[in-house]
Amino acid sequence: MLSDKVTDEGDDTGHSSESASCQTVPYENHHEEKPLPVTSKKLKYSIDTYAVQCGKCWKWRLIPTKIKYDEIREKSRQVPFLCEHVHGWKPGVSCDDPSDISQDDGFWVIDRPCISQTPLGWERTISIRREGCDKFADVYYIPPKGKKLRSMKDFTKYLQDNPDCAVGLHDSEFRIPERLQDYLKRCHRESKRKRPRQSKPLEPTEVLPLSCAPPIHEYPASYCVLALYDKGQYCFGSTS
Repeated sequence: MLSDKVTDEGDDTGHSSESASCQTVPYENHHEEKPLPVTSKKLKYSIDTYAVQCGKCWKWRLIPTKIKYDEIREKSRQVPFLCEHVHGWKPGVSCDDPSDISQDDGFWVIDRPCISQTPLGWERTISIRREGCDKFADVYYIPPKGKKLRSMKDFTKYLQDNPDCAVGLHDSEFRIPERLQDYLKRCHRESKRKRPRQSKPLEPTEVLPLSCAPPIHEYPASYCVLALYDKGQYCFGSTS
């Protein structure tokens, strides 16, 4: 079941207090000014849904668990995902069936391909920041023992302090995913740069429609989707 995991958070530094959820607003009642507490919610999304795009029909298929999603993502370059790969948990699905989910629903986050599976006993989390922050999200690794690792520097130090740990630097990936709208805009810009210059104006029938996505509203979406595009549509390139 898809659940609403939008939470009410304080600031992104981890500090929370009553002042984070209320503001004091003075008002005039012709006698004296008194403070009027006004609720100021800070919405923060939490990923609770996983989807992968079929490399043949480009329809979206829901992945039942994070572990299975990580497995598919790690091999996404070598083994393109197809609708038939869901037969393990959803028998009989084919490219003729409708998509499991639409990009018009929920809050979509476009993931990076070929990230190594999270080491056994560890946890890799993606924390989506509230709107208005300079950075869209944060990636953390949580080892079996010790504090949350927030960067490659933290990860490297952890391995130095724990020489018997079987995990290596190649098991980590701190680059963040992208908001769907930002991803599509960047893909469009890159395709324009690579497109050969036309010697004549295009006819209306030759122009391909642009992909679009709904804007993010102030109201929370019903769920937050971490999605993996088919490799034919990736435009991450060497960007970080």
